[in-house]
Amino acid sequence: MEETIIGKYNIIPENLPAEGDVFIRLKPIDMIAYWKRCGMLADFAAAFYAYTRDEPTVQENSISTVFNELIENATKYSVKRGAEMTIHMMLYDSVLKIQIENITTDQHFESFKSHLTNLLESDDLDTMYFEILAEKSEGSTDSGIGLLLLLKDYPLDIGAKFTKENGRNKVTLQAFYRLDDDE
Repeated sequence: MEETIIGKYNIIPENLPAEGDVFIRLKPIDMIAYWKRCGMLADFAAAFYAYTRDEPTVQENSISTVFNELIENATKYSVKRGAEMTIHMMLYDSVLKIQIENITTDQHFESFKSHLTNLLESDDLDTMYFEILAEKSEGSTDSGIGLLLLLKDYPLDIGAKFTKENGRNKVTLQAFYRLDDDE
């Protein structure tokens, strides 16, 4: 087994009990066939966790945006059939941990690893944003701008574990969203 960890992964110990815990297992093909399900899941997660805060409406919009981007990325780049995708949401006081695990192709596995590394090592996400916009205007179809915007605009830490085992490429993405941060 080959394993690579990038970014802030497992910053909350796995053995620490969560105050809230939701686990969902689904097939990527279901999400592709009915794309609105991504938004429905994001809205569910947002409503479920936002109402633990003093200003739930603000949190609900932010959580939904973050979750929607993460679930859409995992859905788009998953092996569509023959694999499952899992979503695990855990609340730790003021931090919502969102973990999404999917199986992807060799090409997407390597390109996502490279893209995430570039994002997390960047000293200037604003400049990177404008560079990606310029590339997109020149015809690039796969911008990768979604995660960049999340990192740039939300109180979020991201990490990922990339695992190659028995011919399968598994990506486990963890996002740690700080609910009470006013960034």
